[in-house]
Amino acid sequence: MDGTPDHKIHEGYHRILETDTSPTVDAYGNERLLPRIFEFGCEGISVVGTYDCPQRFAIGRGYISGYRARVRMDGEEFTTRGYSEHIDERHPRRPNP
Repeated sequence: MDGTPDHKIHEGYHRILETDTSPTVDAYGNERLLPRIFEFGCEGISVVGTYDCPQRFAIGRGYISGYRARVRMDGEEFTTRGYSEHIDERHPRRPNP
């Protein structure tokens, strides 16, 4: 977590700035540190969000949660709320059928 973008697509980026301090275990037994603070943006806009609702394990490999955000867009700044799903892209461990 050195602050470099995790992914860059069409000049957009997404960074995890801070994670929880202890891992969460999903329904399949996979441990992971959930993001707490993140940033995403593209030319002219940046959003720094802090998850402030319990993160819930969703369908597949993702967690869903609400967040408060500070948005900078074309030189203006405002606060708002958002909702997102954070997906773990690592190969999941699933129970045997």
